[in-house]
Amino acid sequence: MAVIARAPVDARTREGWLERLWEAHANDAIPYIERLGDFWGELCVSAETASAWADRLVRIVEMALSPDPGLRGFFHGTTACLSALFRAGRHEEILALLEKDRFPFWPYREWGVRALAALGRPDEAIAYAEASRGINTSSIAIAAACEEVSPNACRSLEPRRPWPATPPAGALRVWWTRRIAHSVARASVRRPSRMTAASGRGGGGEWRR
Repeated sequence: MAVIARAPVDARTREGWLERLWEAHANDAIPYIERLGDFWGELCVSAETASAWADRLVRIVEMALSPDPGLRGFFHGTTACLSALFRAGRHEEILALLEKDRFPFWPYREWGVRALAALGRPDEAIAYAEASRGINTSSIAIAAACEEVSPNACRSLEPRRPWPATPPAGALRVWWTRRIAHSVARASVRRPSRMTAASGRGGGGEWRR
């Protein structure tokens, strides 16, 4: 994704790439590229392209988040829409859109945290993240979002650190690995990275520049 985002191509070529990626994401039933939507804003590159995609998707997202059971349902492009809105600088619209959701879902609310932070409201962003806790939401995910807002924001975790020292076991270990890969991928889209993993005795490892 970093290669696509940084490729020096004209707007028409990029739009063609986005259409092909969108079709692949829509047909990804397994799924293999389920997190592609999280990077949609970066893949759009320009605020204008991101805004156009947001306009294209937002009405469908509103229906997907509707309290009306006849309209509500899963839409594979919800995170893509939120990401595009964020890239376009339409942060208030993200918050308004998420307010429509009667069943808060962390992968969506995470964009609300980012929107509040981008609006210069870090305390509200942290409170928004903390209010998202639930039986189906990982405390590690909440902590990671708080850490993006402020390195010292994760007041609820002891000891304070970006990531717990030892990865969790079982199914949560898979989520752990995906979350780290997601963060590194996002950083690589923004700038070339020289991050490497160094394993310790405990197997947890750490990230170094």
